[in-house]
Amino acid sequence: MECKEKIQVPVFLSVDKELFAREIYPLRKPAVLKGVSLGQCLEKWTLAYLAEKGGDREVKVHVSSASQMSFLHKNFVYRTLPFDTFVQRAAEDEHLDFFISKDESYYLRSLGEDARKEPADLRKQFPELAEDFHIPCFFEPEQFFSSVLRISSPGLQLWTHYDVMDNLLAQVTGTKRVVLYSPQDALHLYLTGDKSEVLDIDSPDLEQFPEFVKACRYECVLEPGDLLFIPALWFHNTLALQFSVGINMFWRHLAPDSYDKKDPYGNKDPLAATRALQTLERALSMLDELPDDYRDFYARRMAGMDVKMRPSYIRPVLCILLRFHFMGVAPHSDIQPNHTLMFDSVSHGNSLRNCSCAVAVHSCDEALANVHCSCGTVPRSALPPGGLRWNDSPADGTLTVWVHEPWVLRELLNGSQVPELRLSLCDSAPLDSPAQYLTLVGLRRLQVSTSARGAPRLDQALSISTGVLGQDGGLSIAFLDVWSLNGVLHLKAYSVVGPPLLALTQHFPNLALSGADVWSNDPNHIHKPSILTFIY
Repeated sequence: MECKEKIQVPVFLSVDKELFAREIYPLRKPAVLKGVSLGQCLEKWTLAYLAEKGGDREVKVHVSSASQMSFLHKNFVYRTLPFDTFVQRAAEDEHLDFFISKDESYYLRSLGEDARKEPADLRKQFPELAEDFHIPCFFEPEQFFSSVLRISSPGLQLWTHYDVMDNLLAQVTGTKRVVLYSPQDALHLYLTGDKSEVLDIDSPDLEQFPEFVKACRYECVLEPGDLLFIPALWFHNTLALQFSVGINMFWRHLAPDSYDKKDPYGNKDPLAATRALQTLERALSMLDELPDDYRDFYARRMAGMDVKMRPSYIRPVLCILLRFHFMGVAPHSDIQPNHTLMFDSVSHGNSLRNCSCAVAVHSCDEALANVHCSCGTVPRSALPPGGLRWNDSPADGTLTVWVHEPWVLRELLNGSQVPELRLSLCDSAPLDSPAQYLTLVGLRRLQVSTSARGAPRLDQALSISTGVLGQDGGLSIAFLDVWSLNGVLHLKAYSVVGPPLLALTQHFPNLALSGADVWSNDPNHIHKPSILTFIY
């Protein structure tokens, strides 16, 4: 049923810890809190003061020519600026100095000192500003997770998403509109992970997102000094009506061991939820082995199991999941079934997972790979020297490699012989290293995808022709610029006819091919011209 009503978020005055705990927190609904002391930041944090206290400390910021910023579509780039320069630009309507366009927008979400491991903490990243800000004591000190400084250009709208921890959003400078949706409306929001695909929530494309009208909209406008309580799992979308400065305070309201300890952002699903989703995926994939009538029968049994013993939400949610599964709906699985998949596992330490997959697997979805594929763990120390030897046989097929840490490129792939390679950078941090090249032998087709923040080109592919060598030509050798995995530039390649392999290895003794057996099937290769392809 369409939800036409716009619900105003309730406002509470003169809120203290006791009132919050008694009347607001138990309801698990958003609330605007007024009259809570936030310290001297409300008087002090002018543009000039922020620039002075932040100084020339470098910060990584989002820059976009679009007023609606989308993390899913990466319609922004990351750039590094001195903090004082950033706040000046963020407050401007039009820029003399710019990266993309004179009306580009800026957004800062502060990070920990080591963004991959440490949560943001205002007291550590901006200690002088932290002296002006008072964290409301609505949770116990040991529950504290992070305090995130957020600064937005006027008119900038951020994507709809949810967090797995409770948080308070303190508005310090400017005004901000916040739209929220209940966790119960998750099925109407077209989710990819923790984010909604519906970018324009004010004028949504109802042909593409017809269910979106069923999601009930909660709304408020925050003024300086206001606090917004956002319970965990509530979806929220922000629009800076003016130059906006705010601080998010996240805290752990579940048991500490419920959360992923390697999550510095606080947006990974609780461990129990992750295990439950994996179990459900595994159960549904098992039913795929049965004929259609059996699948339908046992799916209905699954939806009706122990209904009297389970909470009321289990059956309708499970019915919807089963319906989508057996209709063959698999959003975001545009990657075709992989024959072989390798990745450095974030949960198996300093090792590699070697998987055989018969079904489509979302790029970089380790949990899904462990459910749908037959995987084994290979210690890093046991990787073959000189790279892999991949054949042209159908049994070998396309090799897919997911990369979290750069050592995989160097120790697994460099010097490998592989005709078709699908390579994915899974970490959100772009590769930031001096020029490095991978040597790949016999490469004919390359597909590259990236999860790097700010990458404008998420998926790219190219083919390499070796016809210039003729049927009895020598080896085709490709040199891949590792930085191209960041998806910043169009993937390009050029090829030249090079000297025989013997001359290459003599003149370039450090080349990954030195001492390799790539020509062992045909010793004459070593004396034939090669084709050298440079991919960048």
